[in-house]
Amino acid sequence: GETKMLPAFGWLHDKTGFVWGNKILRSGVPNERVIAANNTMRKLTVSYNTKGSFKEWKEAINILNTPGIEHLALGVLFGFGTPLYTMTQLQGVCVNFYSENTGSGKSTACAAAQSIYGDPVELMMDKESTNVSIFARLGTIRHLPAFMDEVSTAEGEKISALLYLIATGKERDRADINGDLRDTRSWSLVFMTTSNKSMHERLDTATPSSAGQKARLLEILSDSNDTIDQYGKFINQTINSNYGHAAAVYLPFLVEASCSGELSRLLQTSVGKFEAAFDFKFEPNERFIAGAICVAWVGGLLAERCGILEGWDFKRILTKAVEIIKTNRAKIKDAVPRIENVLGDFVAENYRFAIQHRTFIGN
Repeated sequence: GETKMLPAFGWLHDKTGFVWGNKILRSGVPNERVIAANNTMRKLTVSYNTKGSFKEWKEAINILNTPGIEHLALGVLFGFGTPLYTMTQLQGVCVNFYSENTGSGKSTACAAAQSIYGDPVELMMDKESTNVSIFARLGTIRHLPAFMDEVSTAEGEKISALLYLIATGKERDRADINGDLRDTRSWSLVFMTTSNKSMHERLDTATPSSAGQKARLLEILSDSNDTIDQYGKFINQTINSNYGHAAAVYLPFLVEASCSGELSRLLQTSVGKFEAAFDFKFEPNERFIAGAICVAWVGGLLAERCGILEGWDFKRILTKAVEIIKTNRAKIKDAVPRIENVLGDFVAENYRFAIQHRTFIGN
């Protein structure tokens, strides 16, 4: 097949193909080989690959469908939902799993999402990463899930900046040595993190006006549980040695659904259908979270349709998601805005996303 040099993974501009590893996955035509155009992509190409047994991966992942750990099952669904997030016209959202207890499964849930597409160990981002390296990573993976483990030591102001960076969806303008603007990298994805303390609480100590940042953040409390106590080590060992097979099935399926127009139709009506199915209404400032939940729902259903997830109880899992959103909602309302930030928050959030919000939520 044809060989192309490309700078990033994810959807092609016209949504007729998806770059994963060293290939472009298309519908009904041979895959095209990809040569990485930069060092960041070159290093990640090896990690977006298959290893081990698909069957063994499924056995480990299916444990997360156990009743009582629905919050961890959501991690897997966010993994399947991330390639769909760009179709909501939103740029990015952060999902943080937190618990003071070690061995609660928070890292396992995030690693499980990464293992859909490749090596969960190598794909984990360094918590000491600079903004420049985060820009480079997000602008390269673009429509694949990101994962940064244990951000507990980060200062509240750094967390605030990270949340804004993720939701902005592109790096800041930079000039080259000639003074010309460089091409800016962009992304639209679910950024998953773990911590031993609530990010909401860290934001409260960092800035008197944290409501805007909190609206970009879905926090999931991950308490200790018997299932992870018993099977956590097995799940981690299995997905570390068996990964990527789900993407090899799922991504071509998404490309075909995109080319037929099915993906667009599903996502245009997803919020309204979710609200009807779960007797729940998203609030206007929850567009980032609404996007994450609905692509997780649709992504999970599509993964079931192509035989990856078998017997998953989406009703039970997403009912837990509604409970989590209500808890987050209370924390956001507790954030009191500072008067001098109100206008800036309005311009940065509402104006930029007005058209996208009307398109995505208004159905």
